[in-house]
Amino acid sequence: MPRLVMLVWALSLSGAFINAGEAPAPGAPDAERIKVIISNLVGEDPELRNAAKKQLSDLGEAALPQLKEARANQKEGPGVAALDEIIASAGPLGVLWTASLVDDANGANAENVRVIPPLVHKDRVVVQSVRSLRGLNLSDGREAWTEQVYGEGGVAAANGRVFALQNMSELRAYDIANGKKVWTTSHQGYVVAAVTVCGERVLVAASGNHVADFQIKNGDPVWTFRADDAFSAAPAMEGERFYCGAKNGKFYGASLKSGKKVWEFDVGADLPTPPLVAGGKVFVANAEGKLFAFNAEDGKKLWDVSPGGSLRNALAIYDGKLLVVSREGALSALKIEDGSAAWSVKLPGGGSFTNPVAAGGKIFAGSDGLVSMHDAKTGEKLGEFKTGESGAVLLALAGKYLIVNTATKTFALRSGVKGPEEWPQIGGNPGHTGAGE
Repeated sequence: MPRLVMLVWALSLSGAFINAGEAPAPGAPDAERIKVIISNLVGEDPELRNAAKKQLSDLGEAALPQLKEARANQKEGPGVAALDEIIASAGPLGVLWTASLVDDANGANAENVRVIPPLVHKDRVVVQSVRSLRGLNLSDGREAWTEQVYGEGGVAAANGRVFALQNMSELRAYDIANGKKVWTTSHQGYVVAAVTVCGERVLVAASGNHVADFQIKNGDPVWTFRADDAFSAAPAMEGERFYCGAKNGKFYGASLKSGKKVWEFDVGADLPTPPLVAGGKVFVANAEGKLFAFNAEDGKKLWDVSPGGSLRNALAIYDGKLLVVSREGALSALKIEDGSAAWSVKLPGGGSFTNPVAAGGKIFAGSDGLVSMHDAKTGEKLGEFKTGESGAVLLALAGKYLIVNTATKTFALRSGVKGPEEWPQIGGNPGHTGAGE
């Protein structure tokens, strides 16, 4: 059979081609289709081999049993390496691509560089190092653009734009498709936390005890909210309200339209992590390890608990449970009704525990050079991925991808779940819920 004809035939078997007006057949490809694709993978034709790699990568776990069977029968030859590569990436936490974060600024001392959360918006993964902001293709990790930006504050995206901080004092907007700067605006004070975006507004918490609000379209200032003390973390937003906590323990609910305070509550200690808001409730943890739940509308305290340990990681909410990772490495699921514990497990790894993300019945959490996957109903560990370097890891979920940032690399892992379409800011959305469907 001529090579071109064989390629078209193989692609049609894999479901890559369908007749005009004909819907693809429901369900996973049958065994015969996968068998043909695997035969192309281990064959000698490079064009067929590359096409097969793409098809098997898209199939993921559906092809894993036959891939393993083929590998058991393939003891030597050029197909062995190809089979090993596909098998390693086919299951949950398999590596789909890797990109370097090292530049001239942090290459020599990467272990001392702060790890910054990744984001996903408009088929771009946006990552930040000490002196650069990069846009990567979500599909393959290739760099689409890079811009020189000095800062470590954490970025956000909306409406096809990325919002980043230059020297932590100048807010900039970039086109996410090509990295071109759209606008820039300066404001009073040093920004202390990640940018947060909601609707047509961009919020930053800065020194000078204030939160500043800007318009997405042009960077024009809208209002400034001032508190009694400095802020330690990014605000959260939902609907017509935003929520933020100061170092003196004052927690505020305020109007997103006017920037005026609606209510406040003294939680007794610094608030080092972003609040989480969902379903008419807002949750926040103080520096003494106490977790609070409030009515988002009027600030009435619903409950407070001390789940154990120091709570300095962002919260997440999934399947009616509040997910909490302590500084000591306990991953706990608390019932949102009263804060009582549903379950708690110890995370693997030796430290640098970071905030969880969740979707599709799975929870992913980071520790020192490691990502672990857990059952959302029980906390049981289902798998892990080692980054190969020490230090914290920070996560984002989008589609089939689990994006993992270390100090020197970005990994795209196969999550094994259907995540949200995008993850445009810390916690995935303006409420910082840290979860998808």
